[in-house]
Amino acid sequence: MEGEAIDVIKGFLQVKLKNRPFITAKIATTIDGKIATKSFDSKWISNEDSRKYTNFLRAKNDAILIGANSFRKDLPSLNCRISGLEDRSPKRIILSKNFHLDLTEDFLDSCQKIPTFFIVGEDFNKDQIKYKNLNFIKSSLDKKNNINLEDLMPKIVKLGINNLLIEGGSQIFASFFKENLIDELILVQGNFIMGGDGISAISDLGINFISDIENKFQLDKVRKIGDDLIIRYTQLS
Repeated sequence: MEGEAIDVIKGFLQVKLKNRPFITAKIATTIDGKIATKSFDSKWISNEDSRKYTNFLRAKNDAILIGANSFRKDLPSLNCRISGLEDRSPKRIILSKNFHLDLTEDFLDSCQKIPTFFIVGEDFNKDQIKYKNLNFIKSSLDKKNNINLEDLMPKIVKLGINNLLIEGGSQIFASFFKENLIDELILVQGNFIMGGDGISAISDLGINFISDIENKFQLDKVRKIGDDLIIRYTQLS
């Protein structure tokens, strides 16, 4: 049962071997790979039972990460909403280099119950914002002036995070794929097509030729929930 044993401790192993968490990208997408309409409406691409599955997925991970755009557009609670598993809500990590975010009272209250961390640039000054008692982690920026993920990963490990769930949006997914950081990809595929004016699940990766592709995955499992599909891929070693 070596395979089963490794699956149980995969996050621990990743931290010891690479000094970063085991990273799962969960993407709720239409049949044609869209995550929202052009007006950023994404509720709901998947059905209710599929959403229960993704809440269970949250409970299995130590932390959940999203970008500032997803936070602003969706105003997500980022918690586990399965009865009996509310106390298994993961830590929350929000990437916003300049912290251009408006936080609701409900979200601020939830920060007292669920450890929440905002990833900001090294020049950020928390004294210039109106919110108090928030947790900030400073990170260097990469050549494109985005959060440097190579710098960030060891800092996330220091928070006691072995298993990290990425939930969007398309630019965040692209950043992690560009750095070849995704270990597991879970597509929650709804049963409809949106067309070319929808927002693609993953933004530009700068790929011109098939030979340039570094992120390659093997199909691990397919599960049907109503008319939705849960498709799990693992990265080829």
